[in-house]
Amino acid sequence: EKCNTCFSCDPGALDDSVKALEGTRHLQMRGNDAIDLLQKEGKTVNLWVSDMCLIDPKHQVDHLVLAKEKGILNDNSFFVLTLKFNTGHAKETFDLFAREEVKRLQDKLPVE
Repeated sequence: EKCNTCFSCDPGALDDSVKALEGTRHLQMRGNDAIDLLQKEGKTVNLWVSDMCLIDPKHQVDHLVLAKEKGILNDNSFFVLTLKFNTGHAKETFDLFAREEVKRLQDKLPVE
């Protein structure tokens, strides 16, 4: 199934070559504001890809859960989250953090 619109959410500028692509809509704002705008406009998404670089990477999951709670994320949607863990570089520390976030997702959303 073809995607009608690809929403890009980033407070920064989007490259002109990407903006020129048919069906691209850049929301030049923070994630929470974009979620509120999409909810107000009655928009939904089937694929959520988040590559935000956040001070607290737990906010990646928070944004995904908020999108679901506000009706933006459709049932049976796919999602990709990049967890950027900037505190320590040990594999064991990252793996523990990743397991905690997966558990948190499973507790908040029906994840298969």
